[in-house]
Amino acid sequence: MKKFSIDSEEQAEFQQKIKVSYIEGLVWNFNYYYSGCISWSWYYPFHYAPMASDLTNLNFKIEFQKGTPFRPVDQLMAVLSPRSSHAIPICLRALMEDKNSPIIDFYPKDFITDTEGKKVSS
Repeated sequence: MKKFSIDSEEQAEFQQKIKVSYIEGLVWNFNYYYSGCISWSWYYPFHYAPMASDLTNLNFKIEFQKGTPFRPVDQLMAVLSPRSSHAIPICLRALMEDKNSPIIDFYPKDFITDTEGKKVSS
């Protein structure tokens, strides 16, 4: 709960949300590699996985909304950092680099790296 800044009153509800999301992620990945994409809009909403000990009472229904796939350039902009903006069309690079871009918040220059539990930084 420390990693997620969750109060003890919220713990049970949060644990349910994270374990459902985690199992959805396992199902999504399995389907993606063996059957094809079952949802273009699904994403894992947390930075960390749940503890293995939290993966109990897994009795819930999983449903996905199919959605529509990203265009290739949108996909690139979603996964590349501004340092890799050379890989997208010139007319879109300012969206990743210009401080006045309406989506500049998606491309932070400074961010915190969690090194807790790591012996060597990568």
